[in-house]
Amino acid sequence: MNERKKQLIIYLVWLLPALVIVFFLLWKNLVPSGHLFVNYNFKPNPFSRGFEPSTRVEPIKCAEICTQNIYEDPTYISVLMPQSFESVIITLDFQSDKSDEIKFGVRTASGWQYSLAPLEITFQNNDLLRGKARLDLSEAYLIDGKVNFILSAPWLKDSSESLTITNISFDWQKKSWLDYVK
Repeated sequence: MNERKKQLIIYLVWLLPALVIVFFLLWKNLVPSGHLFVNYNFKPNPFSRGFEPSTRVEPIKCAEICTQNIYEDPTYISVLMPQSFESVIITLDFQSDKSDEIKFGVRTASGWQYSLAPLEITFQNNDLLRGKARLDLSEAYLIDGKVNFILSAPWLKDSSESLTITNISFDWQKKSWLDYVK
């Protein structure tokens, strides 16, 4: 094998993995599929710190799973939105004796203005419930790249009931690259 072929082989051995890595990183960071799924199970992560204010929620408790107990309405959660998205589907896994009138909303202005959507129960097994809400992010008010959401369960104000959140997931959505090609 001559010297030129050896150089070409070495060049390809270095270039192809580098191109694969660059393509992979672009795929992950630019979200060409149009969906970014973030699951928050109350363990430390860079996306969120849990529900607030501390006067309406208990501290996060971790045993087999981590949970946060909400005992007064309303509560808020700020979530880092890594880039611009058009909408988000929020899935909330929780335990409660009541599931009616629960709403999720997104902050839309600098004051206390929120656009609310009802939490639709999609799964129920004994005391574990799962609800989903779809929120439009076109008018979301961002602070330092974070979106502020509200969880409202008005029945918490006048009762000794509580809402125990076991998991919350965010399915961030926008047009995929293929939608622009069509």
